Amino acid sequence: MNTRPRNAMKAMRLTALLLTLPCVMLPAACSNTAANTDTGDAGTTVSDTAVETDIIDSFPAEDLGGMTYTIMSRPIIKADVNQIAPESMTGEIINDAVYRRNTAVEERFNVSIEWLECEENDYITRFTSSVMAGEDSFQFAAIHVIQSGTLANRGLLADLNTIPNIDLSNPWWNQNAVESLTVNGKTYISQNDIPTYTVICNNHIMYFNRSLAEEYNIGDLYGLIRDGGWTLDRLYEYAGMVSSDLNGDSVMDKNDLWGLITTTGSTSIFLPSCNQAIMETGADGLPSLCLNTSKTAEIVGKIYRLCVGNEFTLMNNITFEVEYCKLFADSHSLFYNGYVADMNMMRDMEDMFGLIPPPKFDENQSEYYTLIQGNSDLVGIPSSLPEDKRASVGLVTEALAAVSYAEVRPAIYEGAIKSKYMRDTDSEEMLDMITRSIVVDFGFVYNAGFAFPIWDMMDKKSDNFASYYASKETAALAYYEDLLDTLQNADK
Repeated sequence: MNTRPRNAMKAMRLTALLLTLPCVMLPAACSNTAANTDTGDAGTTVSDTAVETDIIDSFPAEDLGGMTYTIMSRPIIKADVNQIAPESMTGEIINDAVYRRNTAVEERFNVSIEWLECEENDYITRFTSSVMAGEDSFQFAAIHVIQSGTLANRGLLADLNTIPNIDLSNPWWNQNAVESLTVNGKTYISQNDIPTYTVICNNHIMYFNRSLAEEYNIGDLYGLIRDGGWTLDRLYEYAGMVSSDLNGDSVMDKNDLWGLITTTGSTSIFLPSCNQAIMETGADGLPSLCLNTSKTAEIVGKIYRLCVGNEFTLMNNITFEVEYCKLFADSHSLFYNGYVADMNMMRDMEDMFGLIPPPKFDENQSEYYTLIQGNSDLVGIPSSLPEDKRASVGLVTEALAAVSYAEVRPAIYEGAIKSKYMRDTDSEEMLDMITRSIVVDFGFVYNAGFAFPIWDMMDKKSDNFASYYASKETAALAYYEDLLDTLQNADK
């Protein structure tokens, strides 16, 4: 939480504005009751600039003298859009929303927003060399989730709470990420809406083939989810109802019909969906390992039974992601574990499909949860940022995130995903539910070997969680002891 004095009038204007935005855009603040979701017209193109104008006007019109504000990021993955700094309007809804965002901020503060594109395999090296040299070559960074923890551990990122004009309590900052990644009041990495596309589209979800569900009398899956009854056991039951050797060769392979298709990587979705954390923050403000529970062992056992110990699940390693998504689109499976961005490969799918949250552990669990994909972005500010630029950079960062939240998010969410890909309003409701439930776990971001326990064990076709945990615990505890000491003392 930012403890600096705030402009009271600005806060009042922001509050008034946010109360006018639809619930779908307020994942941190809206009710989790599905009936409260406002899906709107799925065919509407979001081009209204009134929201942008209102929210940018809530920021002081400071003249920053033509300052260059450079965002360092990887190339955009799984999207033919420039989500950072497009050069012009093109008529493509996401490109144009980002262009309008940047233009509004540039004109408000007399700044120039530029993009420093860096290939993923060179990102850490370039970031490190620039910051260690004390350079001011970029002022903000959108960083691969796992790489972000490495940079923070090296002391290369500033505590966001020390940057004037940044308020991490605002809804364009993912509140789950803020809470999970804050160490004793210090927040070096978090998630906001500046890299909007990856924030929305690089998250795990599940798909189901509605035509097959009807053919096999699965029942009202959407209704089951609304009633809180969508669990791992139900997934096992329903997937087990659907399998067929379509070509009659007595070999079940990609040419046949399956209850579930998944990669081992996508099984990572099930630990957070069952509300089992890797690390949790205690009353002392410090995160600690909480993975070694009987519940985790039971989750592993259920996933092993679902993905390995049966004849209705097709599972292979992560290199099969694209092929398996296409298999689902060709109606070879009732369920598919994937990502929001996978909808792009289902535009020509003949059967009706729907998207749903991953299942709960059991019906006693109150909410559905999903996992941030490893290829998503977290954000930070380099620790080498000059002191005399911090207030200006904080102002531009907060404004970009706010306008992204109000302008770019609905363009992607309503104008692209819902109007181009969705097949029914129930799926829109499910996506709303999923968007509000994204988990960012400290142990996932700062990986000491436990970031992907389900994935690791499914790769090895093992359900022996006790052995798996014992083999990694000593090294992990030593890593976190050093890490927490580093993070608490990085700016001293």
